[in-house]
Order: sequence, then C-alpha cells, then structure tokens
Amino acid sequence: MLDQLRAIDSIQDRIVVVEKQLLAYVNRTPISHNNWVKEASIWLAQPGNGRIQKLSTEIRVSPRQLSREFSRQVGISPKSFVQVMRFRNIFRAINTQQTCSWLDLVHLGGWYDQSHFCNDIYEMTGLTPSAFFAQHAATAGLLINNYDIIN
Repeated sequence: MLDQLRAIDSIQDRIVVVEKQLLAYVNRTPISHNNWVKEASIWLAQPGNGRIQKLSTEIRVSPRQLSREFSRQVGISPKSFVQVMRFRNIFRAINTQQTCSWLDLVHLGGWYDQSHFCNDIYEMTGLTPSAFFAQHAATAGLLINNYDIIN
C-alpha cells in the first residue's frame, strides 16, 4: 500500500486509497466462536505455538476475548492448555524414541529453554523433571495410548 500511495500525487486520491484499505480491514468477516476456539486449540497444541498474542492476531480477536471464550468452552485457560499440550508432546517423544536428552524434550515440547521446561514440569507435578520421570515412567504410555486430546 505504501508503494501505491507514493505513486499518487493528489492528497485526495491518497485519502481514497487509505479509506478503501481501512474499510476492507474493518469489514472483514470475523470467525465464529465455535470455529475459532477449535482452531485455537489445534494451533496451541502444536509445539512452539504457545504465543497467545500471536494467536489472537491470527484469529482476529483480542487476547482477553480469546482467553475468556477459550476458558469458557474448554474449561482451562489457553496458557494452561499449552502447558498440558507440551506435557503431552514430551510424553509422546519419550514413548516413541529410544533415547531423549533433556534438550530434545525441551525442543519437542516447544519450550524456549530448559529453565522454562523445568518450571512448567514442577508447576504441573510438584516434582523436578528428573524426579517425576524417574517415579512415573509408566505414566507416559498410559497418557498417550488411552486418550488423545486433539486428534
């Protein structure tokens, strides 16, 4: 649009172009609540897609509206949902791979670094990752095989 505005000499013509762009932006069709919460849950379940601000921009709702409607329909906040999905993703990785380093789990789960990984595991389980996985090795298979939240 900037190139188009630069090519126009008249101020009035520039205003017409800007008005058309603004009207097109304002009149775009919003996504219905039922569809965007489902789309949001699928998007948030993917590793590395935990940014609520980015998601709210994608589906054209405010972060607060997204959080409120998501919590109403799903039962937990988008942030909690992302933590659960990350936890699920690392259980899948442990169950399907012969060896997994902590760094592999951090990246497969979509955490930015190992400290965020450790904090989330501790927040959800009350144990450090080493202690949790040592005590609950059988839990990984149980969570993955019996119930798949999204798919």
